[in-house]
Amino acid sequence: IAKKGHLPMLVGGSSLYISAVVDNYIIPNLSPNHELRKQLQLLGTDALFAKLQEKDPQSAAVLDPYNRRYIIRALEIVESTGQSAHTQKQQKDEPRYDALKVGMHWEREVLYERINDRVDEMVDAGLFAEGEALIEKYGTLNPSMSSIGYDEVSGFLKKELTQSEAVEKIKQRTRQLAKRQMTWWRKDDGIHWVKSHEEAEQLVRAFLK
Repeated sequence: IAKKGHLPMLVGGSSLYISAVVDNYIIPNLSPNHELRKQLQLLGTDALFAKLQEKDPQSAAVLDPYNRRYIIRALEIVESTGQSAHTQKQQKDEPRYDALKVGMHWEREVLYERINDRVDEMVDAGLFAEGEALIEKYGTLNPSMSSIGYDEVSGFLKKELTQSEAVEKIKQRTRQLAKRQMTWWRKDDGIHWVKSHEEAEQLVRAFLK
């Protein structure tokens, strides 16, 4: 986009993804260890996360304890290099872009209410039917099926959770994710925190001058 003379805008995405692009993180260049991954795949999610807490507590503190894909990759890195995956991801090169970083500040009670309402909207829009169709097509071992929402739908289909329990678990995991994201972003002194879209627009207009 930049090479075409346009202004790129990166909206949303995981905390690490945005930091990797904007701050030019040096991502560990480590080839997959397929044998180790097979061994780790045999463990339950709780056991995997407990292993990560033991081997790499720094990564465990910032990763979703239910995201098997991320947990396995972090274990793969620490087992292969002896270094924390999180520590390695903190290494940066010179920034490649002059970037404006804008963050929307919400009071916690308001943020959690918005999260709960959003999950209810997703359920009303057919989250469980969508999840069931995807699981039927790709199975539950596909990494994407461990993401928030689909994992709980899987639990409902297996009769491990009632629908109301699955919905509440989705809300809880999303609130936990938001808390981890805020912990990550508070360490970034380059973010301009705003409380309204008008404030954000003013910052963008000044940046573009």
